[in-house]
Amino acid sequence: MKKLFFVTVVFLGLTVAHGQTTFQKTYGGTYLFNEAYSLQETNDSGFIVTGYTRSFGAGLEDVYLIKTSPDGSLQWANTFGGTNVDYGTSVRQTNDMGFIVSGYTSFGVGWWDVYLIKTASDGTLQWSQTFGGTGDDKARSVEQTNDGGFIITGQSSSFGAGDNDIYLIKKFSDGTLQWAKTYGGTDGDYGLSAKETNDGGFIITGIIFGFGSGGYLIKTSSDGTLQWSKVFGGTGGGVGYSVQQTNDGGFILTGSSGNGAGYSDIYLVKTASDGNLQWEKTYGGWGYDYGQSVRQTNDGGYIIGGYTNSFTTNGFNDFYLLKTDSNGVLLWSKTYGETNGEDGFSAEQTKDGGFIIAGIINFGVGHNNFYLVKTDNNGNSGCNETNPNTIVTTPSTTVINPSTQSSSGGIVSNPPTQTGSGGTTTTFCYMGINDVSYNNLITIFPNPFSTQTTLHTDNHFHNATFTVYNSQGKRVKQMTNISGQTVTISRDNLPRGLYFIRLTTPSPSKGEGWGEVVATGKLIVTD
Repeated sequence: MKKLFFVTVVFLGLTVAHGQTTFQKTYGGTYLFNEAYSLQETNDSGFIVTGYTRSFGAGLEDVYLIKTSPDGSLQWANTFGGTNVDYGTSVRQTNDMGFIVSGYTSFGVGWWDVYLIKTASDGTLQWSQTFGGTGDDKARSVEQTNDGGFIITGQSSSFGAGDNDIYLIKKFSDGTLQWAKTYGGTDGDYGLSAKETNDGGFIITGIIFGFGSGGYLIKTSSDGTLQWSKVFGGTGGGVGYSVQQTNDGGFILTGSSGNGAGYSDIYLVKTASDGNLQWEKTYGGWGYDYGQSVRQTNDGGYIIGGYTNSFTTNGFNDFYLLKTDSNGVLLWSKTYGETNGEDGFSAEQTKDGGFIIAGIINFGVGHNNFYLVKTDNNGNSGCNETNPNTIVTTPSTTVINPSTQSSSGGIVSNPPTQTGSGGTTTTFCYMGINDVSYNNLITIFPNPFSTQTTLHTDNHFHNATFTVYNSQGKRVKQMTNISGQTVTISRDNLPRGLYFIRLTTPSPSKGEGWGEVVATGKLIVTD
């Protein structure tokens, strides 16, 4: 009876742990272009990714939408488009568990038109629309709004005051148009990211050329009426690629700037709710570094995804992932990739406390595939990664309040979208499980492992005990009197399989043999 009670306690303790899967995988076809620009973790802890493909579909390029399981295994891959060229630029899961995809297409009344695709949860097409005028109109970002509709931003040369203006389109849930606005000056302006704000309005970031090149930040009311606009950049210029409202009601913007350590550095700008600058930082090296995506993390800091060539030896790019605290202080940075170049475009924190970044991997001339890197909470993925010596600077930025103009316009059509499917997966790193609790202060990496792994804590072990149990609850390994920050765990003679671990520290008040459980989790031993 005592043995049964002991086993029960062990397994109850294990249920509180939070797993962190890690992997690097590619998706696409053979010897043709397959490029990913946007991803999101889905309600089932898998991932939805969009971009375009030349390997499959009806035309020269088609919108490519893939769905994976939490470990990166491909569940389905679908294409959407016509006989010419169609690109997917942004994807979000919708309230009905389906997906909304934005992009641009050769369907419609202009050379390029905004393209909006709605699918069911299995990727089946429900409806598609184009929107624009006789010029070039492209969508770069889509989000579902609190009323169930959609907000889309991009660029338009069909309407507005300049060669290109920021284009903001509000749709009902069925794709019916509510309103469409343009914003900008007399030169070229491009919208790259838009989010709904706490007050029901919208925040937009992008590129502006008419008021001193820089990162453009625009705030509107719920009907698209301009409330304020700002430009950040200074003499080195700047670009805004991604924006999000922060927990304090302000905004965080990332992009690139020439005011840092190299030719172009990742640019991070924090503003108050009225757009006034609170602080700014650049991150990078001697070369070109671009921040393409920013999200606030559970600890109030930020994760930035992009790409760099400052820390490569072959002149190509690598994925670049950076974690900061709430004030922009760099906590860690990582690069990921092989030898022919990788561009990262979309990153976010995942439910397990780790991070995911998506983009493009180049296998040679004329052969790109989707590339997904899933890491633990410290940015570890298992292979093909480095810890670059990122340089952080605080630039002297000029803030401009431009005379932004606004107009409206657009024609809706329902194109004869064709659908297809296809896709293969390659794996660079085997799926890992960093499945330990205690507020993510303890990690085990690599996991799975074949010969040895490392247990690490941000604090210090002091006379701790590390115990390993097999799947039947039998103790098969134990290490005692552990002290310090790092412990090497050897496989010894453990057979291949799944094991459960328990880390305890002494409890002087209860005497020898009693302890406080500070971490529980899983280990996987491979051949």
